[in-house]
Amino acid sequence: MSESDITDWKYVAESGTYDVSLLSPEAQFAFQMLVDLDKRQTVMKEKIASLQKEYAIMAAASVSFNSTVSSNLNKDALIDIDTDEPELPDVEVLEDTSKEI
Repeated sequence: MSESDITDWKYVAESGTYDVSLLSPEAQFAFQMLVDLDKRQTVMKEKIASLQKEYAIMAAASVSFNSTVSSNLNKDALIDIDTDEPELPDVEVLEDTSKEI
């Protein structure tokens, strides 16, 4: 950071407002880091907002595609009966052959 970069920078504290260019080199460096962190946080917030928007779009698309598949289900494609329903045998049930002789 050059001197010209910090001539207009001010640091506001509870005790007053300070001219950063008149602070120690260590304080100027720390201030520069604060400025950099603030910029990076702003960029990160924008990225997060963009990702949240993208996620919302993907979630809505998923619901829409699931609805399309569900509304097009048919008996011919059924390969397994829902476990909550009683399972039907694949073949006809044979008559009871345990009659008394």
